[in-house]
Amino acid sequence: MFRFLCSITSLSSRSSSNFHSRLCSILWPIAVFLFAQACDPARNFDEVPAIRLLEVYPSQLREGTDTLYLKVYYEDGDGDLGKAAGDTDFTITDARQGSPVFPPVVYPYALPDVTPPGQKKQIYGEIEIKVVPTYRRPGLPTDTARIALRLRDRKGNFSNTISLDPIPVQAP
Repeated sequence: MFRFLCSITSLSSRSSSNFHSRLCSILWPIAVFLFAQACDPARNFDEVPAIRLLEVYPSQLREGTDTLYLKVYYEDGDGDLGKAAGDTDFTITDARQGSPVFPPVVYPYALPDVTPPGQKKQIYGEIEIKVVPTYRRPGLPTDTARIALRLRDRKGNFSNTISLDPIPVQAP
């Protein structure tokens, strides 16, 4: 459209055709640059999923009554996230430190199959997760939850691991 406008303008007057030619040769690259900037940039995600923590609340928990909420950004280059019911794709591990010693607690979460139709499979989005129940180790008035998150795709590729800041868990 811009080239067509430049052609019409340059034909309208012979005396100013040189001026219009130079103006169009200057404005054309600028117009192309602006058009390219206006388009959504192509995203090239790795085929190994990646996650980033967006939000965690509350910052401290009361045993048995509070729920931990997490919001996580995810991206995957081949879109192979989610499985059939009962499969675990997203794991949240609570590994408490100190005494008394308890083994890590793993909260498994299953994602629905979110693979888009068609040939372009790259996906990204947000996952909101509720972690229940919260517990306190026996004999401790206050405990500290040490939460780590990880995502796995259908090929078995694991995302990066996110470790949250320690979260105090108080008696009810």
